[in-house]
This record gives sequence, structure tokens and C-alpha cells, in this order.
Amino acid sequence: MSLRTRVLLAALLAIAIPLTAYLALDSTLNRKNLLNDQANSLRIIADSMNAIFMTCDDMCVQTTQDFVSSMDRIHPEIEIIIVDRQMRVIAATEQSLIGHPWHEPQFPAILAGELDFEWHKMEHHGIPVMDITIPMKDADNNITGALHLAKPIELVQERLRESSIRYGVFVAIVIISVVAILSTILYRIIVLRLVRIGQEIREISGLSGIEGPRGKTKDEIQLLHHFLNRMVGQLAGTTKQLQEALDDRELLLEQVNSLNAALESEIVRVRTELEKAQEGLLWAEHLSTIGKLAAGLAHEIRNPLFIIRATAESIKKTGDEGEQVASDIIEEVDRVNDIISRLLDLARPIVLGKERLNVAALIRDVVSQAAKRLPEGVMILGDVDAASDLWIMGDSSYLKQALANIIDNSVQAIRSRGEIKISAGHDADGRVYISISDDGCGIDKSDLALVFDPFYSKRSGGTGLGLPAVKKVLDLHKAEISIESQPEQGTIFRICFEEAYGGLNA
Repeated sequence: MSLRTRVLLAALLAIAIPLTAYLALDSTLNRKNLLNDQANSLRIIADSMNAIFMTCDDMCVQTTQDFVSSMDRIHPEIEIIIVDRQMRVIAATEQSLIGHPWHEPQFPAILAGELDFEWHKMEHHGIPVMDITIPMKDADNNITGALHLAKPIELVQERLRESSIRYGVFVAIVIISVVAILSTILYRIIVLRLVRIGQEIREISGLSGIEGPRGKTKDEIQLLHHFLNRMVGQLAGTTKQLQEALDDRELLLEQVNSLNAALESEIVRVRTELEKAQEGLLWAEHLSTIGKLAAGLAHEIRNPLFIIRATAESIKKTGDEGEQVASDIIEEVDRVNDIISRLLDLARPIVLGKERLNVAALIRDVVSQAAKRLPEGVMILGDVDAASDLWIMGDSSYLKQALANIIDNSVQAIRSRGEIKISAGHDADGRVYISISDDGCGIDKSDLALVFDPFYSKRSGGTGLGLPAVKKVLDLHKAEISIESQPEQGTIFRICFEEAYGGLNA
């Protein structure tokens, strides 16, 4: 079967099925409308008869029968039955029914006033009819009986048959016209193009001299499918070679990307190490400069200081009015001498000892020593539960001194009452950390980068040498110190050791 024939059949089915369904639905709706029209016409006749009965005061049974007989002559196709409230026939077009009971399912509801109008499609004497029932009322609007009218629906069926024939002819004409038009359009749009595509495929693939399957065929799609398969078969080898080349290229790209990622990671690592090394060199150069300056000035300053202090002690021993002045001079000379000693300690090279230290024991010793010199209102708490299994390599005395300097800094930040907490644990990178926090005055964000610079201090009487000494000791331990602080909320010093059992620069 050719493609054109298949297209014609598909178009025919596509049009005929919905049109047939539409015709069936329309016939059903038309039949319903015709039945409603007939019911309404019977209702009009029944209402007219009821209105006449309501206006006649002397309407007896014989008069009613005479009126029904006259209506029978006017509408011979309509069967009329009038029953009283006992559902007994008092007048009818078929007089043999008079005096006999007549029952319809709707009579009780009509006589009780529950229904004002009801119609049904049923059979009378084997003939399909439509009957309606309405209540009969007297002049006082009281229900006196029921008026029942029935009319054969043969006329409705005849009209339906005529309508169906008209619609059938119309549908047939539409189907034939549309199928003819669609077949022409589809043939030109699809079939001819498929034929041309098939010819082009045969020319491109070099199959122009090869017949289709089983000789010549009228199915254009089958021919096109056959030659496409042949063409795909010819391209399979080339496709395989291209896929292998692509796979090799993907593998090479993965290797290059992996190498690039490794190089980027290495560059980042080297850059970080260089930055740290540069910072360390700058810090060491800075301390070296300060050390040279301190060493040069220490001798020149300390000799006069010793003379001043000795003179002040002589004055103090005399016990005269200059005793207080001498005491103040001695106190200030001792303070200057302490600053010189701390400055020399900062600049002096440190040789660390190497020993395995338990972090919990280290914290307990520092807390015990710090608690002895805390001012009133300041508390220090050491949380060593998590630090009992933590060990580091380092110099115990220098680490204790560094932690003590940080605690002193926290004490000075607490104005009157406050709390200092020391804890330890493992951070996200597996390093050992020691944290010292306080609820003091905090540090301004602009000052955080300067707190480790020598002589930088905003506290009255501060030397600015405590935290630089801390950083020097921690740098030698290959530990990192960071500060988190908010003004009026407190400060957290966090010390992280690169490895729990790392070695040190001796």
C-alpha cells in the first residue's frame, strides 16, 4: 500500500470519526429538544383547558365530557383523560374509560399539590407516546382532579429521521471534500518531499543504481527507510573511528584538567607558604632591628638608671621629706628597667626545648598560676575535659609564659567584674587548638591587625610588648594565633598547632 493511500485512509478516519460522533451527539440533543417542544405544546393545551374549566361554574360531568369530545375533534391525535381526586375517570376521549380507575405514577404527587407539571415518554396500547399531567383547579384554586394528555411521538421520530438524513448527506459531502483537499495537500507537502529526499540520499550515499527491497515498491517510506539503513551502514565505520578519536580527546582533556587542578593547588600552597615565609621574614627583620636598637640603648640607659636609683635610695634612707619622692623615683626607674629587660628578651634569640606536653596539664598549671594574681571580681575557668588526650611538642616554660601574657591581656580588658575561660580540642583540620576568651571591653576592628606590633598599646601604662612576645614564641612552635573580638562583647584568642606531635625548630 502506497504512502498516498495510507494518508487518504488516515485523513478519512481522522475526519469521519469526529463527524460521526458529532452527528450522533447532535441527533441525541435534537431529539431531546423536539421532545421538550412537544411537551411544552401539550402543556399549553392543558393549561388552556384548565383555564376554561376554572371559569365555568356549572361544569358537570356531562358538560366536561362534551368539552373533551369537542377537543378530540380539534386535536384527534391527542388522548385526553380527566380523573377526580379518587383517580377515577370522569371524562376521556375514549369514552369506554369513563367511570373506571386510571392510575399513573405521577397522579398522587399531582393531586397532593407536590407537582405542578410532569411529563413522561411511555407506551399506550403499544404506541410510543408522550403524556403530561397537570392538576385541575376550581375557581378557588383548589385541586379537584388531574388532567392527563398523551400524544404519539411518531412525528418527532419522523422529524429526527429527516434531520439525520440531512446531516448524513452534509457529513458525507464534507468528508469527501476535506479528504480530497487533504490528500492533495499532503501528497504535495509530504509524499513528494519524501521522494525527493530519497533520491538525494541515494545520490549522496552512491546507491542510485541499487533497487529497493524486493524489487520496486510503491511505499515511499519503505524505500526511504531502506536507503537510510544502507547509508547508516556506510557511516557506521566512520562514526566508530570518530567516537574513538573523541574518546581519546576526552581522556586527554581529563588528564590536562587533572594536571591543571594539581598545578593550581600547588600554586596556592606555594603562594600561601611564600606569604607566610615573607611575613615571618618581615617579622624577624622587625625584631632584629628592635633588638639592635635595644642592645645599643640598653647599656647607655641602664648605667644612668643605676646611678639615679642608687641616689634615690640614699635619699630615702635619710628619712627626711624627700623620702616619698625617692620612692617614686625608684618605682619609675624599676619600671623603665623592666621595659628594657622585656625589650631585650623580645629581641634575643630563643632556643626552645623539645618535650611531649599534655595540653590538659599545661592548662591546669597556667590557670593555677593565673588565679593567684587575679584582681577581685575576675574569675578564670579551665575546661580540660576535652584536652586530657591532647598532646603537643614544645617548650613548657615558654608556652606557659605566652599563655600567661594572653591571660594578663584579658584581665586588663575586664573593667571590674568578668570571666576568663580556657579550653582546648581538635579543630576541623585535625589540629590541636587552645582557646582563651574573656568578656572584657573588646578590640576595635581597625586595631586587630596591630595588636602584635611592638610598643602598640591603647591601655594607659601599657608597654605593647606582651603580645609581640607571645607571637614570637608561637611562631617558633609553628603555631598560628588568631583573634576574634567585638567592642564591649569580649575577645577570643585561638592558638592552633599545625600537628599534634609536630617537631620544632631547635
